[in-house]
Order: sequence, then structure tokens, then C-alpha cells
Amino acid sequence: MPTPPPADVIEPHATNEVETRVEFDRRLAGGDLTGLTVQGLRLDLDPVPDLSRVTVTGTLFVGCRFASREVGADLVRRGANVVPPFSGLPYPTQPSHLYTPEDLAAGFAEAGFAGMYDTRVYAHFRAHGGALPDVKEALGQRLHDHGVDNALADA
Repeated sequence: MPTPPPADVIEPHATNEVETRVEFDRRLAGGDLTGLTVQGLRLDLDPVPDLSRVTVTGTLFVGCRFASREVGADLVRRGANVVPPFSGLPYPTQPSHLYTPEDLAAGFAEAGFAGMYDTRVYAHFRAHGGALPDVKEALGQRLHDHGVDNALADA
């Protein structure tokens, strides 16, 4: 019987991660996002938040979409770190929730097994180096997998 890993390795750790628009809007209303990690949010959709007056020193925006490139550049000038969603990947670089069976099977009705989301992502994975991809693909995979791990811990 294998020895189980220590609890500090498998237990979720307290974080300052913001994964929903509701939580983001609540934090934004306080005027200070210092040190938070904002993950995978669509900040380009109505109501588009005004980020120009909020404190963002040390804030990490990963996989977020902004109304314009200028918004992201302004955040960086004011001390935030911005890792935009990667283009050209068939999967999100920072999913905020677990996939449902419907998500994974999307496209099956139109194109059969080859058209399923899960099949297309796997084909992309294999075509881009599998477990040993180039740096951009590796970063995209690791960010994606972190988002899934995070969603698993939340569940």
C-alpha cells in the first residue's frame, strides 16, 4: 500500500485568487486589487470595468481579456503583471471552472468523434509536441492545467 502524500501537498492553500466576475466587481468596488491574481475573466464585456483608478500594484491578471490593449498596458505601467490569453490554442489558458461532459462532447452532433472539443484539443496536443512541446505551447498547457487543478480544488 503506497504512503499517501502529506496533507500540505494535496490540500488547497489559501489564495488571493479572483475567478468570478462577481468577486472581481466586489473587490474592484473597494478600489484596491493589490496582490490579487485575477484569472480568466472577460473584462471586455459590459459592464466594462473602469480599472484606471484602482490600485493594482503586484496584481496578476492571467488569461483575462480587456476592452483594449491600452488597458493592459496601463495596468502594467501601474505595477500589475498581465499574462494575456494565448492566441492559436484550442483551449483556454486559464479556465475558471471544470469542463462538463457537454463541453467535452461539443461538436459531436455536427462532425462526429473527430469534431468533438476533447478530440480536437487532443489532436492539437499531439501535433504540438505532446508532453514535450515548445515553450509557448508548454506555458499554455501549464496555465490551462493550473486552472483545471484550481477548479478541482474549489470543487
